[in-house]
Amino acid sequence: RDAARAAKFADDFGMERSYDSYEALAQDPQIDVVYVGTIHTQHHRIASMLLEAGKHVLCEKPLGMNEREVAELTALAQQQGVFFMEGMWTRCFPVARKCQALLQSGELGSPKAVHADFGFVAPDDPS
Repeated sequence: RDAARAAKFADDFGMERSYDSYEALAQDPQIDVVYVGTIHTQHHRIASMLLEAGKHVLCEKPLGMNEREVAELTALAQQQGVFFMEGMWTRCFPVARKCQALLQSGELGSPKAVHADFGFVAPDDPS
């Protein structure tokens, strides 16, 4: 949205290039994969554009605002032959995989119910 700010950010963090729009990002043949972490209401529009450009997409949850949007994105990814996945971080989290393996192994017997909580201590934000 702001080419100068994007260029400064890229320079500050040692990145080779920057973009002032998702459209420019989608048009770059050097880009293979894009993570979409925008506000939920923009996921469908941006992910569609990227998939149509042949980019693989990891889209933050939710993939869309309703079933129709998700079905359209999924069909588009299949049509384009590109990878498309919801960015649900727990799916690839080692602890979640360990819990799943432990439950499937039968080592704990046959579970009747599972109750789990997740939390962590975040650092204070003085701002």
